[in-house]
Amino acid sequence: MSVPIRADVVGGKKKSSSRGHHRFVGVRQRPSGRWVAEIKDSLQKVRLWLGTFDTAEEAARAYDDAARALRGANARTNFELPGPQL
Repeated sequence: MSVPIRADVVGGKKKSSSRGHHRFVGVRQRPSGRWVAEIKDSLQKVRLWLGTFDTAEEAARAYDDAARALRGANARTNFELPGPQL
């Protein structure tokens, strides 16, 4: 059984930036306050621009979608996929 990887938890502790916000994989904040997402395609050795977003969560979800498309179901993501609805 595999354990889901969570980018905001490192060694059992939440990962925080110097400003106290928790950080997401593939997401950074611009000086303007907007959030950007990008992902590195290791096969082609290029960085793919995913866009600029109003919130860190939106940017993190864009990163997650791209990570799953590039690397499959076992990709390192920020959020787990919701379980099947019954």
